[in-house]
Amino acid sequence: SMRACFRRPTRRHWHEPRAQPIFQEVPVTRLRILAIGGTLAVATAFIGGRLRHPSGSGAKWAPPTPGAGGRRPVSELHASSRAVDLIKRSEGLVLRPYSDAGGCSIGYGHRIKDGTCLTAPLGLQNGISQEEALDLFRQDVATVEAGIRRHVKVPLTQGEFDAIVDWGFQFNANRLAGTTLLRHLNAGRYEDAGEELPKWVHAEGRVSPGIVARREAALAIWRS
Repeated sequence: SMRACFRRPTRRHWHEPRAQPIFQEVPVTRLRILAIGGTLAVATAFIGGRLRHPSGSGAKWAPPTPGAGGRRPVSELHASSRAVDLIKRSEGLVLRPYSDAGGCSIGYGHRIKDGTCLTAPLGLQNGISQEEALDLFRQDVATVEAGIRRHVKVPLTQGEFDAIVDWGFQFNANRLAGTTLLRHLNAGRYEDAGEELPKWVHAEGRVSPGIVARREAALAIWRS
């Protein structure tokens, strides 16, 4: 009959689309997996019902959705795995004191002191373990995040926050004050602020190819 021709398919052959959850908990491994469009984006350890912040501070932290585009208050943002990976890759890991631009550092670019390493603290002269380097790194990231929150008065995307964390780790987040980058940002001129990142590519007065590549990677994260 005509009615039969237009009969709605049975449940066996027809399914209403269902919204897919952003987070999918796997009880056995206690991993929380962030999937976007079927592509694995972030996997973060889920411990005791709370996500562990990369800085190790224990603050409640949810891995961001890359490319989501939504802006949130900086008080709600923490460095994602993209920022952490970029910083570690750029800084490298050195377990003994070493001289860099203007100072003495150790681990993942942790500044021990200004000046040479000849007078490095006795406790660090023999080097540190990889775990100790990671602890210093977490503390440094948390310090950068706190500096960003003091200076940035507008909401940011996760990508924008990550790019500034990388900038602040290299140059000190307190140097944001008075920069054109910060003026554009706090005025809501996000695109203009992002264009300032590639200008910070000098080391000891010269353009550094390594820093150029780092800023390019950070700008790609900013725009994501």
